[in-house]
Amino acid sequence: MAFAVRGVIEGFYGRPWSWAERYSMVDFLGTHGYNMFVYAPKNDPIHRKRWHEPYLPVELRRFSELMGRCLQHDMEFVFAISPMKFHYTDPAHFEQLWQKLTPMYEMGVRSFALLLDDMPDKFHYPDDGERFATIAHAQAWLNNALLARLEEAGGVRRLIFCPTEYCGEGVSPYLSTLGEELRPEIDVFWTGTEVCAQFLKTADAAVVNATLKRRVLYWDNYPVNDGPMQDRPHMRPIRGRDVDLETVCRGIVANGSLQPEVAKIPLYTYGQFMCNPAEYEPEASWQEALLEVAGNAADAAAVAVIGDMTRWSAPERGKNLHNRVTPELQRFWQAWGGAPAVAGPDLPELPAPPSVDGQPSDRLEAIARLEAVFAELARVVAQLRDSMANPLLQAELAPWTEKLDLWLKALRAALTTLRVSLTAPETDLRPYEDETLDAFMAARESMYWVAGDLFDHFIRRCLWAAAQGRDSRG
Repeated sequence: MAFAVRGVIEGFYGRPWSWAERYSMVDFLGTHGYNMFVYAPKNDPIHRKRWHEPYLPVELRRFSELMGRCLQHDMEFVFAISPMKFHYTDPAHFEQLWQKLTPMYEMGVRSFALLLDDMPDKFHYPDDGERFATIAHAQAWLNNALLARLEEAGGVRRLIFCPTEYCGEGVSPYLSTLGEELRPEIDVFWTGTEVCAQFLKTADAAVVNATLKRRVLYWDNYPVNDGPMQDRPHMRPIRGRDVDLETVCRGIVANGSLQPEVAKIPLYTYGQFMCNPAEYEPEASWQEALLEVAGNAADAAAVAVIGDMTRWSAPERGKNLHNRVTPELQRFWQAWGGAPAVAGPDLPELPAPPSVDGQPSDRLEAIARLEAVFAELARVVAQLRDSMANPLLQAELAPWTEKLDLWLKALRAALTTLRVSLTAPETDLRPYEDETLDAFMAARESMYWVAGDLFDHFIRRCLWAAAQGRDSRG
């Protein structure tokens, strides 16, 4: 069965989406199985740090347009607020909170979220501790009071609460207090056993549900890529979510990423999973998503390559280097007779080496094979850089496209050094070594993640192999 709530939250740190990007995202989500959009960008100061300030009339007009866009697609629009340093015992603070929500209510918003995540678990004001035994008691009171005020105003469709403790085993005094004191109508966000969960499991949900005395509403931190994850585009398909998870949760709200056009690719797959988890197949769904977002088969194939080369996320943890080039590099060293021992061990997380059956045993043939692989990647770079039908997707992928291009320059230089060391043993290799070193140092300067240390490691091995050949000739 489909999940009851199938949503996306703009809930990340960093540059918020533009209004045009939000409109585009809602249109996309509305045609791909979603029924909720939550406004909650951490770096909108009027949402979080300066929450007590009212939105400008022009901003309210944009919110109204966004809500209208959601209604066109039968999507629930949720306005979230994240009141930092809230003073629980000061009636003026609660009135400020209500006044902040009033314009939204007057324009027709009936779903709200109170987000107290990533905040201190202690009171900011000493007198709060005199009235409330713990922060959990205060937060439960605030949620209940807000729900009551919304009901007095004329009714509310939904109130969602993101607690300060929003992941883990699901058993703690804090969560138990919320379970006892929060009104049962209030939904509670939960990210799983981790902030960015590799798996969302039915059994884990049952534990936290028992503590909170309600089914959780998952806030899934994928494909979000803020903070230390900004160097990764997170564009691979969703996986690792139990097919029967919908039986124990209110639904799932996926956190978007800093690149909204790129985010549409994994969000397409998440929509398919939530609409029909039993039939969902990640890789097949991903291929559909690539074609849908890229716009044509050639672009989709190129984006698939950059997605393959940048896989590093919680759902595919431990598979960072399981890309299409890794086996080719492993075959190369098998044909070479092994990598130079002085270069050190293999990188962790490499897949099992492929069979050498039918692979070239001649070293020059091995170089030629890899040169062909790198030439194909160069064609991918050209496609991503020069010929894409979706210019927004092209622009968002540009840093990773450039990083792949930098690696290719260094890889080709390394193979040239090796080739010269084999075919012209009396040649001075120092100019070739210098060119290779300069090229891969330039690649290192880009902090965007493309295959991790895989190419860096390979290039250094090539230079060691060339140096060993020179030394063996005296």
